[in-house]
Amino acid sequence: MDAAAAAAPAPAAAPSGTAVVLFRKDLRLDDNPALLAALQAAERVVPAFIWAPEEEGQFQPGRCSRWWLSQSLAALSRALAERGSRLVLRRAAASADALLELVGETGAHSVFFNHLYDPISLVRDHDMKRRLTAAGVAVRSYNADLLHEPWDVVGDDGRPFTTFARFWAQLQAMPTPPLPFPPPAALPPVDAALPSESGASLGFFASPEAEAACGHLANKWRPGPEGAAERLGEFLAGPLRGFSRAKARVDASATSRLSPWIHAGDLSVRTIFHRVRAQQAAWAAAGEDAGGSCAAFLQQLGYREYSRYLSFYFPYLAERPLLSHLRCVTWSLDAAAFKAWRMGMTGWPIVDAAMKELWSTGWCHNRMRVVAGAFAVKYLLLPWQWGLKHLWEQLLDADLESDALGWQYLAGCMADAPPFGQLPDLAAEAAAFDPHGEYVRRWLPALARLPDAHIHAPWEAPPGVLEAADVELGITYPYPLVDRDEAAARLERVAALIEQQLQAGQEGSGEGRGGASGASGEPFRRATAPLQAGSRGAAVAAAAAGAAEMRDGGSVLAGRGPACEAAVGWGWPGAVEPGRACAERQLAAAAAAAADPAAAAAAAAAGPGWLPAGGGGQAQHDDWAAAALEDDHHLRERRRQRHAHHAPGRRRHKAARRAESEGSEVESSAPPAVSEGLMTACSGAAPAGSPGTDGEEGACLAAAQQQEQQQAGAAAAAPPPGLESQLAAQQLDSEPAPEQQLQPQATPASDDEDAQVVPA
Repeated sequence: MDAAAAAAPAPAAAPSGTAVVLFRKDLRLDDNPALLAALQAAERVVPAFIWAPEEEGQFQPGRCSRWWLSQSLAALSRALAERGSRLVLRRAAASADALLELVGETGAHSVFFNHLYDPISLVRDHDMKRRLTAAGVAVRSYNADLLHEPWDVVGDDGRPFTTFARFWAQLQAMPTPPLPFPPPAALPPVDAALPSESGASLGFFASPEAEAACGHLANKWRPGPEGAAERLGEFLAGPLRGFSRAKARVDASATSRLSPWIHAGDLSVRTIFHRVRAQQAAWAAAGEDAGGSCAAFLQQLGYREYSRYLSFYFPYLAERPLLSHLRCVTWSLDAAAFKAWRMGMTGWPIVDAAMKELWSTGWCHNRMRVVAGAFAVKYLLLPWQWGLKHLWEQLLDADLESDALGWQYLAGCMADAPPFGQLPDLAAEAAAFDPHGEYVRRWLPALARLPDAHIHAPWEAPPGVLEAADVELGITYPYPLVDRDEAAARLERVAALIEQQLQAGQEGSGEGRGGASGASGEPFRRATAPLQAGSRGAAVAAAAAGAAEMRDGGSVLAGRGPACEAAVGWGWPGAVEPGRACAERQLAAAAAAAADPAAAAAAAAAGPGWLPAGGGGQAQHDDWAAAALEDDHHLRERRRQRHAHHAPGRRRHKAARRAESEGSEVESSAPPAVSEGLMTACSGAAPAGSPGTDGEEGACLAAAQQQEQQQAGAAAAAPPPGLESQLAAQQLDSEPAPEQQLQPQATPASDDEDAQVVPA
């Protein structure tokens, strides 16, 4: 054989056997690389969809997303039937179990699917590949969701980008994405004997009433690839030409509104990219300059890419701030304000109009998502996670990566977001986005007769104007929930507290902004302690460490031992109280460990979640849960701020009441002395004014006195010398991955709903 023949690729083998194609968020036949690869590799192809919402945890699809999914699946089933195939539907608690069962029923030798990038899907797909491979089934996955894979877009140092400007510049410099694949003209038939659920039996909705509540959406949207193609064509022929000028206007249809189709996979981003490029070339050939609008629209796809990029590299995006110093924000947990915001009853027309549109259509303009989200976070100081969960339930295009990125941006938790302490001017934004009030009039008919000058601030209108417009504040439309000056003052106080905590952390431990960089050079501090706080393993390890320190002549009450140091947190002011409480818990745990070393060792090996046999298991579980809450430095800091001022007064009040009730007996015999540290720890045991505060603190003080008196006895009850080494060998290993700490830079916000960089 000559060299040329050796270098030539081997001819493709003829398709044989059976392959399963798993559809997920790619409910289309065109530009579906997994489907194309399966058709090339197998003679028989089984299209399948597995409905397993329990796998999504707290982010199971919301009601509007479920409606769209059911309609898109119906459209996909019709498209497959037209080509001679059919969609096999399964309902399961775990996708991997159902997929293995389907492989066994069909005798498939391979499985094909397209990538997902949210953290839940990444873990699930890894487990699915592992189990299928162990069963002797080949697994192949492909990119059908992004222009470029996240691992291909990195800096010169191989590290991921943490600002959109640098990410977008790198993405634009990469090769042009490949052209989308055409849909197959025909598909092999699926065995009629292969069982399949019906769409109705999958149980997308909890009740017929829940399904009927989404019925109005059918009058406004057309899910499926056909509806996506129709909407894309309308946008390219009309609004795209002036997109760069009108993208922020909410009183006209100037955006694509393609985000629900993109989210469900009815339309691929590669198709959009190349269609826009083709339209731009056609305009340029005709002498029309619309390159600015095309570039501005494609940047919206860039924001969507960036959300998946950050979710891939920072999988906690939906749970906590990327800027770690913002984890100590003292949010206002005001359920009444949250309900008013959800229902569109805040008294700020531009905010209420956005929420009314969301309730009615399952969608609202990107700028309105910014306005409504900023009002919740900055004006009401509601946790951004609350807003994320509400919009997750209401949006048709609810997308975990994009939604989390948007709320992080609004709350100032990103490197290129406005600072947390910067309050947006809603009046100015309303005038810019809805200058004539047409958007507000459309969604708030009670204000429709107000003149333009007062449509965005009815509380400033003269009484005669309100009367002429049939507006009665507090009756036909609510008074403002909060005014700008009040919101600015409250936000300034919280921002000052955050800066104070940040400075204290820097001075106390030499940490940079938001946390220690550590020896690894990563800009984030660690997310958790090596041992899970509150677990049985952590409790026994803490007991052993405390007993060892006591045996060496130290005092766990005078200072924190190594185990308590890990459980306390990261050195924020106020952390000493849980540290002392942890040390006190060591005394009781040390005695238990010494009394039954075998049980202690087994408990350490069992790790988190272990419960002993017998009736005391639940009580111990509750104790560990309380300990875990106490070791949360965010909660601890909030308690310290809230109750530090009231603690001395409460102690004096209880002492006076005790003296009054006990009379001369108290006067003649002073109570045993209690250390100031234990008084401080007991004063934080319950919030001020809460039921049972006095009794709980008194019980805490009594227990503290008894523990101080028995300290010497507890030291004698230290575990055997070999117990520490035995526990150390059984501790939970693996240091958590370091977090990332971002530095503030300036980058403009997203401009269109397709990006979903703001709450979506």
